Amino acid sequence: SVLTSDRGQYNTQTKVFQYRGNAEIKNPSVLICTDTLDYYSQTSEAVFLSPTQLFSSDGLIQAKKGRYNTQKKTSQFEGRTSITQDNYYLEGDTVSYDTPRKQGMAWGKVKLISQKDSVTLLGDRGYRDGILGESWVKGNAQMARVEKADTLFMKAGAMFAWEDTVQKEAQSFRRLMAIEKVRIWRHDFQAICDSLRYEIQDSTFSF
Repeated sequence: SVLTSDRGQYNTQTKVFQYRGNAEIKNPSVLICTDTLDYYSQTSEAVFLSPTQLFSSDGLIQAKKGRYNTQKKTSQFEGRTSITQDNYYLEGDTVSYDTPRKQGMAWGKVKLISQKDSVTLLGDRGYRDGILGESWVKGNAQMARVEKADTLFMKAGAMFAWEDTVQKEAQSFRRLMAIEKVRIWRHDFQAICDSLRYEIQDSTFSF
């Protein structure tokens, strides 16, 4: 990795580099831009102390502060953080992301959006695995799906979603499962149940 900034210094005892002003970390897999950065050479960990943008083939991460391991390619961010990808969006108060495994985890007022389906999931905690094509939100889980001129709403204790992994180019949710005190409604119907399965592609329900 190559680290640059307007100003910098190195502590020979702690082996910590301090970068100030237009700090960047650049390697073949990621570009990180921030203003204030400490780099711990013994652990290969960069700590961001100001608003940060992380660009990679997986998309864009925007955060207020956090840390990134240049060897493991894992990151943890604090403060309102978002991960923007081609077809998915994940946001939370605290977010971690494992680049090699394509796994994102979020805590606190979580929002997970499948853009091709116009599906938004909300909850206290959220997770997405980009390799397995699995996602979930837990704790006060909610869903909204825009359907032409109408919107389908759902509430439950937890919701699980599976992507279309057979046709990977589709990059969309195929099925959603809701459990624990499920409520679902639209202008023309409503239902209450313990659990349900929602086939998103053809808009069918199994209770």
